[in-house]
Amino acid sequence: MNKKVVLFIVIMVLISLLLRSLYTQYKFITIAKDQKGLEKVKSLEKVILFYVPFSPFNKIAVDELKKECQNFSINDEKLYCYETLRTSLIQIRSVYQPYQEVLDEIIPIIASLRAKEMIGWEFNNYTKSDFNTLYKNQIKLLMYDNTPSYFWSFIVGFSLIGWISSVIFLIWKGLGENINVLNVFWGLLAFVSFFSLWILGLYMA
Repeated sequence: MNKKVVLFIVIMVLISLLLRSLYTQYKFITIAKDQKGLEKVKSLEKVILFYVPFSPFNKIAVDELKKECQNFSINDEKLYCYETLRTSLIQIRSVYQPYQEVLDEIIPIIASLRAKEMIGWEFNNYTKSDFNTLYKNQIKLLMYDNTPSYFWSFIVGFSLIGWISSVIFLIWKGLGENINVLNVFWGLLAFVSFFSLWILGLYMA
């Protein structure tokens, strides 16, 4: 198979994956327009989880989910909505956190709702006088930073690019009539090195 054809196929696969994510975001945004309540929350959550950098659907989903959370009148439903927004944003975090300002805005709301739920639970002995203590504890819990190491996160990204590039290099140099054994050797060595570093980075991060 021609090397250019192989490279073209790899690029097309990456583009198709990107387009699939964008289409999935569009599909669930469209579905959410005809939904209300918890069903709408679930559809908007899926849009966020299929996060694509610079996609316009990201902001639409976040803003719509915030608005939907505000519309709930029952505390446990409101809490579920805000928790869904928070966890979905945390799940798309990589070397940086998208929509950090939204997280900063909703964390105090979640802490307050959690404290009220704990006071209202019949099996707890908390009263309204315990609200401030419970609220502060929840704030500490929600603000706890378990962000992966930035150094190892960088290593993960760098090594991922490295081993993908080495595979492309092997395809480019390893196919054809005049195969250079030295190029194949260095390509394999680079692949093994970058792939091992990638695994180590995932473990350490």
